[in-house]
Amino acid sequence: MPSGRHSITHPTIDTSTSLMHLINQPGCIRYAQQVRYQDMAAWQACIKQLAKKPAIISAQTIYQLHEQLEQVLKQHALLLHIGDCAEGFADATEAITQKKSQHFIQMKNLLAQGSLMPVVLIARIAGQYVKPRSQIWEMCAGEYLPVYRGDMINAHQANKQARQPDPQRLLLGYQCAKRIWEDLEHISAPLFISHECSVLEYETALTRSVNGLYYNLSTHYPWLGVRTLHSNWHHRYLSLIQNPIAFKINADSDVQRLLMHIRQCNPLNLPGRISLITRMGRAISHKLPIVLQAIKENKLSVIWVSDPMHANTQLDHCGLKYRLLADIFQEISESVRIHKAHNSHLAGLHLETSYEEGLEECIDDKKQLKRTRYYKSLLDPRLNQGQSLQVIKYFIHCLSE
Repeated sequence: MPSGRHSITHPTIDTSTSLMHLINQPGCIRYAQQVRYQDMAAWQACIKQLAKKPAIISAQTIYQLHEQLEQVLKQHALLLHIGDCAEGFADATEAITQKKSQHFIQMKNLLAQGSLMPVVLIARIAGQYVKPRSQIWEMCAGEYLPVYRGDMINAHQANKQARQPDPQRLLLGYQCAKRIWEDLEHISAPLFISHECSVLEYETALTRSVNGLYYNLSTHYPWLGVRTLHSNWHHRYLSLIQNPIAFKINADSDVQRLLMHIRQCNPLNLPGRISLITRMGRAISHKLPIVLQAIKENKLSVIWVSDPMHANTQLDHCGLKYRLLADIFQEISESVRIHKAHNSHLAGLHLETSYEEGLEECIDDKKQLKRTRYYKSLLDPRLNQGQSLQVIKYFIHCLSE
């Protein structure tokens, strides 16, 4: 189990006022991207049921990830964080889990062989069922509907009933995540699982005390996206758990508030505790040096990861999202160049990928923007199998220059 060297301690925090009371009193706070349910009593009952469910992962595996991330920070290993934009409940089968894990391991092995370094593999799997959204409504076939927010919240089908948040989906999400993790263990897939930390009541219901320390036992590596980056309640929660965590930052992220969040969640400046995932698109040449300098001046220990996808998303004439491979390559090369210029270390990539070949969600050229292009993602465009390997090879090339 974790030693004191790895423990996040907050001697000034009164644990009676910590977020753990959400387990028994769901709905007592308000936070960014919070879901509103019509039947609050049913929602509260679901949260209380979750709190009684067995953990999905063990605290010991979280400690193992901590140890491996320390090696990443020391530049003895690379980090590869990959998987679906949003998982679907229908994919929680052993056959699909095996296909996904084979794809992840293929990418890991390619990066390890090309870089001559070990690779820590973290997958967006077994819980990536919630997606924060910029808007709460969208127009579908001439009708305004609540946006799809991930299978744990509502259904993807474009009708009012399907889009209504359903608290039973929280329990379904738990069951699917647990089944996938058990399948991954059964096939001995050498990876850790991760999801975006969004629904705090779900996270806290699956947070348990082990030897007096709190662990989120639904996932190894929770992260905050840009829409919750400055949510005080999310940071307060993350500051109380032992899991390694990550923050996504974009061109609009407030650097001073970012520094405050890092100190709040890692007051002892422990190595490997926090990763910063940059997603900046064309603003990277201006913004990344500012953030690098601020982190360096404040002597904060962070792992740097590049997400070359999320800031490079566009809409076609039908309103369907796409990403150009050229833009993804450009952000990778700029990230590597800027880190080298500032004597910093870019430790890895964060990618949305699929094991399927032939997908046309990410494209080489705008000429591929046709109504019939092969698009299966529930939300954002993913790299298909071949494109995923192309991106890994390009990252290796950039690191070696």
